[in-house]
Amino acid sequence: MTVKAELGYMEYASICGPGHQLCDLPESIQDEIEEFMDGIDLVENPRYHPDELAVNYLQQFTKRDVVVHELGESEATEEEIAEWDEDEIIEELSNNYTYLGEEDGTYYVM
Repeated sequence: MTVKAELGYMEYASICGPGHQLCDLPESIQDEIEEFMDGIDLVENPRYHPDELAVNYLQQFTKRDVVVHELGESEATEEEIAEWDEDEIIEELSNNYTYLGEEDGTYYVM
């Protein structure tokens, strides 16, 4: 017998294995994930399962991470990193990932 239940994505994540850690993310990031996943059928799209997302797709970057690793500025000093425009950082992340937001200096993407 198969049972089909409709839950909010974060509610479902709360009862998963590694996906449970999504519930520890800042609320604004949880809201973005919830909005992105709205209407996704996890049977048809198992890569969006909370365990898969938490282990394989969710990434967190600092501004330094973005400037050095994503933009290739490996020699950038702290002062140079601080001068990078926030919009440029977000644009770069949005070009390569699904940008979820920034909270306390950490940028969240998947």
